Amino acid sequence: MPVARWVVLTSPDVRSRSRSHTAKSLLTRVRAPRSARPLVRQGEFIELSPEKLGVFETLTTGQADATWIFSHHEGLIAERAGVQLNYFKLADHGVVYGYPLVFFKSRSRNDNEGAVARFLHQLQKAYAWAVSDPAAAASNMAARVSELFPELAAVDADQLEQSVQSASATLLDKDGNALMMTDTRWSGFLDWLFNVGLMTTKMQSRGPASATKTTLDGLRGSDAGSPLPRDAVTSSDLFTNAFLN
Repeated sequence: MPVARWVVLTSPDVRSRSRSHTAKSLLTRVRAPRSARPLVRQGEFIELSPEKLGVFETLTTGQADATWIFSHHEGLIAERAGVQLNYFKLADHGVVYGYPLVFFKSRSRNDNEGAVARFLHQLQKAYAWAVSDPAAAASNMAARVSELFPELAAVDADQLEQSVQSASATLLDKDGNALMMTDTRWSGFLDWLFNVGLMTTKMQSRGPASATKTTLDGLRGSDAGSPLPRDAVTSSDLFTNAFLN
């Protein structure tokens, strides 16, 4: 189950602003990408792009009606602060959730395959350890953050432990492995992109627009290119588990 969720406030001060925030009604000013459109039942869809670390504040300060959070982080902060949230599962609205990814440049992978594998193996071990002993994992992480970034405020180890416990169900697959991806999930994600018209010839780029590239605003608007056939993209070409245990 993904830890990333759409949420709206359910507190009385929000409901009194003539907006109805229920599981069937997401309204105006959504901090969301195009994947959020199937969730908008009425009102105008306006996409906002605040600083990532300030996303949750756009909700609590009334700048947005809905936002994308991580339930084990901002969701936990809201719970500890007594802020009530309504959560929306993308799957309930026909939106397929893919994978959060780690990308390596092709050059880095080819030149340093051993280093890539060692890094991912250590990450797998860390995930398994966090699931088996969240208190120790949280304590160690808090100490390391304080050591590496002394200028930051001290990490709340208790909150961090709760966060690890909340996310633990998502860190390992049914076989107890971390980071493993499946062709089935990738294929489902590609099927969804194709079915809703998001599989197009242009890709996002920070460089100048061209016949194959466009800006993020272009993808949101009318410069996404032409629709691709479903078989133009093969799921097995998009991921690898070769560096994992």
